[in-house]
Amino acid sequence: MVCQFLLHSKVTQSYIHSLSPVLLHHVPSQGTGGGSLFHLDPTSQCVALESHPAALCDPSRMFGLDTQGRDCGDEAAQWFTSFLKTEAYRLVQFEKNLKGRRSKKIFSSVAQDYEVAYPDCSPILVISEASLTDLNTRMEKKVKMENFRPNIEVTGCSAFEEDTWGDLLIGDVEMKKVLACGRCILTTVDPDTGVIDRKEPLETLKRVQGLQIQGRDCGEAAAQWITSFLKTQPYRLVHFEPHMSPRNSHQIEHLFRPTDQVAYSDASPFLILSEASLADLNSRLEKKVKAANFRPNIVISGCDAYAEDSWDEILIGDVELKRVMACYRCVLTTVDPDTGIMSRKEPLETLRSYRLCDPSEEKLYGKSPFFGQYFVLENPGTIQVGDPVYLLGQE
Repeated sequence: MVCQFLLHSKVTQSYIHSLSPVLLHHVPSQGTGGGSLFHLDPTSQCVALESHPAALCDPSRMFGLDTQGRDCGDEAAQWFTSFLKTEAYRLVQFEKNLKGRRSKKIFSSVAQDYEVAYPDCSPILVISEASLTDLNTRMEKKVKMENFRPNIEVTGCSAFEEDTWGDLLIGDVEMKKVLACGRCILTTVDPDTGVIDRKEPLETLKRVQGLQIQGRDCGEAAAQWITSFLKTQPYRLVHFEPHMSPRNSHQIEHLFRPTDQVAYSDASPFLILSEASLADLNSRLEKKVKAANFRPNIVISGCDAYAEDSWDEILIGDVELKRVMACYRCVLTTVDPDTGIMSRKEPLETLRSYRLCDPSEEKLYGKSPFFGQYFVLENPGTIQVGDPVYLLGQE
């Protein structure tokens, strides 16, 4: 999560407008001489010029929120159009004497009515380097700060600490936080290539913070112990209780049924791994890993390595479980569960050498190796260590 800020005091209005040019879609008209002024649609960032270069667009075509801009000329427009190999675009620059949009018309939670030019809703977007680093520890392919387009980056604080800031002073500029920045599919565009992934980092962000879930706060003593032990920003310990509203697994991974639910786990309430699978992996590693690296909540012995990959339905005690999909693995598997130190390499690299999905399944798993299987509950009951496992169905 990153936070949107508005300039609060000790700053001139012209500073608010010191923004970068914006690239706009251009509907050709009779003439577009360099230096012309026109209105643009702040939502789609499209511009339609009338016959006179300085003409203003009809506000009804601009959804009622008009923003001005100075055309940067034909040379810039021709370069962008040629580079993008698409229909005509124009580059425009906002200037301090031009009229922007009113913030209260974009989001009502603003205490004061500020002016904003081309950004979605706020002139200032703040994100910390620590927050980006934390996100990248959860991802196979790293992303850059440019994926999120902040105009202020802060170092030296804890991950997501900016979420808790109310007022901020940088130099003689005071800023006040308004709200968190909701993220869309544009974060999945590679800033170097322009290629859209449509999946990451958005899916990881959703799994980490996006889907709200209830919990019972376990109190100050637990919170203080965890915060002291981690030597970081304050944390709270919460406990999920039966009467609380869980998340819908189908919102996280589409292979789950609409009726499947989960509390705090990534996508599934049950992750099953066999001891034989772990032993096989360790036979390929120089430094052995533990089952705790993979965080299963059911570990099964007495079967062949990776036998769990082919199980469809199993019975443990009086509990019936059904397999949904494999668990694809991220960089968190490289964290030593005893020390908390992340290697960023093993066992992930070894798993990639022999546990990648079939090419036909790459849309689901990507290039992440899988290890362990997600199961859902078919028939509730009680299980305990030592219960036999019966195979009810197999692929």
